[in-house]
Amino acid sequence: MSNYTIIERVSKEIRQQIFVALSEAPGTQFSVTGAASNIVFAAPGENLNNQVVVCLYLYNISQQQRQRNPMPLRSGAGEEKFPPLPVQLRYLMLPVDNEINNQLMVGRILQHFHDHPVLKSVGGEPLDSSFGREQDQIRVIPEDIPMEQITQLWNAFNQPMRLASFLRVDGVAIDSHRSPQQYGPVRETYTVLGQK
Repeated sequence: MSNYTIIERVSKEIRQQIFVALSEAPGTQFSVTGAASNIVFAAPGENLNNQVVVCLYLYNISQQQRQRNPMPLRSGAGEEKFPPLPVQLRYLMLPVDNEINNQLMVGRILQHFHDHPVLKSVGGEPLDSSFGREQDQIRVIPEDIPMEQITQLWNAFNQPMRLASFLRVDGVAIDSHRSPQQYGPVRETYTVLGQK
């Protein structure tokens, strides 16, 4: 189920994917030993210990308007359910090692998501289709951000601009918590107009 925990679970899955990408980098040894200890959910400028090599910061969650369906969804079992909320997640991915390693890490992570853009499972569990969701996959896409927005983001962090990359995640759906409603058969009604 894609309940309210899906955002946290997707973040952890992306962190795991980044860890795998770095630990399996051909021809390069990055000092990564564990996803949670080496890749942290932290904003730039936060105090980090010396084990951290990448900060993964969820900086924006927005509703995907084009997939929004406000109409209740019907199942074959006679149930009607409020549709899921489709959201898009945006992450700032910031390597925090030395400058050469930072460039190598960004290159490797971008390569990984270019080669494997689709998440078909989260935390080892296959994604369900959610109720009324169009697809049962989540896409991770490296995103180009206009320089003006990048500058504004770094100004908001009160930090000098550094090498970073941005990831956009599409296809995340948060199921409604409302209980399904039963619906009966459709009845036809007629209105006669013009009779006295």
